[in-house]
Amino acid sequence: MQKQIQKYFDQAKDTYKQEARIQKIVAKECLELLNRNDFGWILEIGAGGGLLTEAAKSRLKSRYYVAVDLSLAMLKGIQERDVVQIQADGERLPFKPGSFDLLLSSSTMQWYQKGVQSIAENLTYLKKNGQFALAFFVRGTFKELAYASEVTGFGSVYPLAQAKTYIDFFSRLNINFDTCKKTYTIYYPSVRDFLQSHKKTGARYTRQKKALSKKRYLDFCKIYTRTFGEEGKIPVTYVVLYLWGGV
Repeated sequence: MQKQIQKYFDQAKDTYKQEARIQKIVAKECLELLNRNDFGWILEIGAGGGLLTEAAKSRLKSRYYVAVDLSLAMLKGIQERDVVQIQADGERLPFKPGSFDLLLSSSTMQWYQKGVQSIAENLTYLKKNGQFALAFFVRGTFKELAYASEVTGFGSVYPLAQAKTYIDFFSRLNINFDTCKKTYTIYYPSVRDFLQSHKKTGARYTRQKKALSKKRYLDFCKIYTRTFGEEGKIPVTYVVLYLWGGV
């Protein structure tokens, strides 16, 4: 799974920033959750092409900023010179517990195989009184795509966890946190435009392989447009869970 995810993001290294519309929005709102802007050591998991990294470097003060991503090709897209870039799996990080003052992550942790357990493990890398601001996609994302796929047999959607799963787990941890779930709608000229844009972000691993055919594709586009189309455009729904607080 991780190798396939890495492969897709490697392929999207030159197109990610241009096509990552929702990811730009989420990265900005993730940073706005912080109640201070001065940190010693900052760890960002899933830095990708640097959307959150660039915003954080312009807003936050830090002694060291460490950016981690599964895709080395995507990491190389980070423009800031003083960012330490490390290729690693967010669920298998090469750090000692209690190493960082701030943990950031946006549009990444939905890929974790162990889900919320791995997020809890990530929090152990924070020092006492360290802070975190996290944002990731949850169930309800791509609801239009999921419906059209189910009806026509074309394509599939990555099985995202419910927001409640994360919130309930965090509630059992000995940490202070707040949470907010937001729904966003991005519009595209056509289903074809959306699928092409989505492919160029690299976020297209779904775990499932379905037989593809031109007929199924055309049926998929027709059902999607007929069911959800609005004034010549098609909507794409994203549901994001924000979690922030301190340990």
